Amino acid sequence: MSGRWLGVLVCTIVAGGAGHACLRSEMWPGPKGVPASAVPLPVSAPAPEERVGSQQLDHERGSHPRILLTADRLAAVRGLRDAGAPSWRALQEQCDEDARTRIDSGYQAWAWANAALDLALCHQVTRRPDYARAGVEYLRALLDDGEKVGDHAGGDDEVHGDDGYAIRTRGCFGAIAYDWLHDTPPMTDDLRKHAVDRLVAWTRWFGEHGYNNDQPISNYYIGYFGAVAFAGIAAQGHDPRAMDLLRRAQHMFEVEIVPAFTRKLAGGDFPEGWQYGDMVGAVLAIFTDAEGARGGRSAIERFPWLRQTIAFRAHALLPDGKHMLDSGDWSDKPATAPPHTLLALATVLPASDATERQARALAKLAADPDEDWKWMVALADDPSRIAQDPRTGEPAYLARGTGTMTARTDWSPRAVWASMTSGPALADHQHLDAGHFEIVRGDDALVVDGGGYGSFSSLSHNVIAIDDGRENDPYSPSQSGFGTSTSITRWENERGWSYGLTDYTSAYDPKGYPSETTSRSVRRAERELLFSRAPVAGAAESARVVVYDRISVNRPSYRVTFLLHGGAVPRVDGPGLLRVEVGKSVAFAKTLSPVDATPALVREPTNLGEGVFYDNDPPDGVTTVRAEVRSPVGNVERRFLHAIVVGPSDMRLPALARIEGQDVAGVAIADEAYVFPRAAPQTRAASLDYRAPVSATRHIVASLAPDARYAVDVERDGEVCHVSLEPGDGKTASRAGVLEVDLGTGCTLR
Repeated sequence: MSGRWLGVLVCTIVAGGAGHACLRSEMWPGPKGVPASAVPLPVSAPAPEERVGSQQLDHERGSHPRILLTADRLAAVRGLRDAGAPSWRALQEQCDEDARTRIDSGYQAWAWANAALDLALCHQVTRRPDYARAGVEYLRALLDDGEKVGDHAGGDDEVHGDDGYAIRTRGCFGAIAYDWLHDTPPMTDDLRKHAVDRLVAWTRWFGEHGYNNDQPISNYYIGYFGAVAFAGIAAQGHDPRAMDLLRRAQHMFEVEIVPAFTRKLAGGDFPEGWQYGDMVGAVLAIFTDAEGARGGRSAIERFPWLRQTIAFRAHALLPDGKHMLDSGDWSDKPATAPPHTLLALATVLPASDATERQARALAKLAADPDEDWKWMVALADDPSRIAQDPRTGEPAYLARGTGTMTARTDWSPRAVWASMTSGPALADHQHLDAGHFEIVRGDDALVVDGGGYGSFSSLSHNVIAIDDGRENDPYSPSQSGFGTSTSITRWENERGWSYGLTDYTSAYDPKGYPSETTSRSVRRAERELLFSRAPVAGAAESARVVVYDRISVNRPSYRVTFLLHGGAVPRVDGPGLLRVEVGKSVAFAKTLSPVDATPALVREPTNLGEGVFYDNDPPDGVTTVRAEVRSPVGNVERRFLHAIVVGPSDMRLPALARIEGQDVAGVAIADEAYVFPRAAPQTRAASLDYRAPVSATRHIVASLAPDARYAVDVERDGEVCHVSLEPGDGKTASRAGVLEVDLGTGCTLR
């Protein structure tokens, strides 16, 4: 897998909302050819796939600024100034400070990039000469200096550090600043040419040597793309090199970015996590706005991922409305929802667009009192526009590309929320967490991601750990990280429940399987998660989550373990029973299979080896204890069944009973029963027979053949209801293979 990291990481909190940067002491980038985006495309003979719309390159772009700062948007910011709006006051105070003093670069020049953009916007609104002078001074610092304004310690090599990290600050955002400051009095012809010299040198180097320069689904690549595109837009008509930059940007967007994001990221998620995806979305939103329309269809309409991010972000928000799903790398936990993609979309989309209104509402929720991108906040702050909270309607969502599903009881702040993430290996900063799930009630995180930044190990997540003695998997008992076919294969949401089935077998595949090796240790890894919104014994904001795992390994001696991390230290509360209590909430996790298994509590970290794929370090300031349910060795087929009941902390555990039957697994929780074929999900209708308590009046049977018809027969035997499903006329399973069987009092089929 290209671009995975090995070795020790040194991580730094990054100013400017870019998140957490890591300096890699050792890196395995994998085999690479010459990246297409690194090869300048000839102006006279565009590649065939670029001919459509290539006339867009040489259209007249007009005066500067050309990126974001339209006349209407500048007029809106002047309105903020005249009204004394808080967003303008914050921006102007920052401009005054940065014009009065000379700030240092900040991490990888983030402070200078934001200062140049703040001052350029302040000048565009006020026409104050001191803002223009200071903005140009910071732009020159981005071009020439290291850490101090005027130290002349920068230059063409300045973006080489950390494999090209600064292509996003000095390159991408520096190019926007160049555009915004282009026509100001302090900008001389020599400085304009010098800026293009640097941008061309930086993008040429990155195209040849930069990290992930051929991986569109990467925050490094998108920073590189932004530098190429914005430099070309800003320099067009002034410098003959602009056409090559624009042609390269068009190739990157149309041939690399759009297909990759559309095919692999359907649903709007970003696999590196939204600490990184936030910059990616902002850059792409700004570009689609600057690119405008071609053939009557705007760039944003040709790129559905941007709109999809709003639906994903709404559903990924936890009930508190401030924190969000923390897949991938995060510097701090709980993960705070970042605002920049939201602000960018609220700026570039028209007021009549529902997605714009929804982005605006989410941006308000994500507002950061310590915001560094003050220029972006002011541009998005248009009081004439309305916000429309997207947190309504269906309480479940699937981002199919990254294999991320979320479900909640409702949209209230005290709701119970759950997620499962199980996507293919797509990019850096993905953890070895296929099948991982989390559960939150209101403000209380009950089942959590136990890993800190850079802790990729599966032991930090709520997954199945398979120890093959590193016979095939170099990171065992972690997943391998080389899987490309992991996905949520079945998903459904109904009024009372949500369901997902993931096949993540490939998450354990060794490198090069199957082209270079046919040997692997795991032949099947499937997880089903069923989330029921039915209140538990009338308890406020309660829910039930049932997790069923089917694992097939090559050797009966392999150790196979179910892992669970609580938001507080789990407590063993009885045979096979864990209790996790956080704030005003509690989660009971009962192991039904393996029978008589007793959870073991293990304090983290666990030392597995050197490097991020082995790291199992908890988040800063957090002590984590994971619960392990270990499957007995001696069989190649392993099964785990867990029932998790969530509710207020004073809630009592309701009656739980194992469903009995031939080749079925299941549990009855109070008035509901959940049933799964033990052997495998059905692809054709087959018989199923089981016995459940009479008290369970609603049965949810999963893993049936999709859209198949079943004859259902029920018969009471004392306090047990005997249920038989046979192929034939009767009830029809859903497209995801789920069938509801509603029974009246006394085991009567409704």
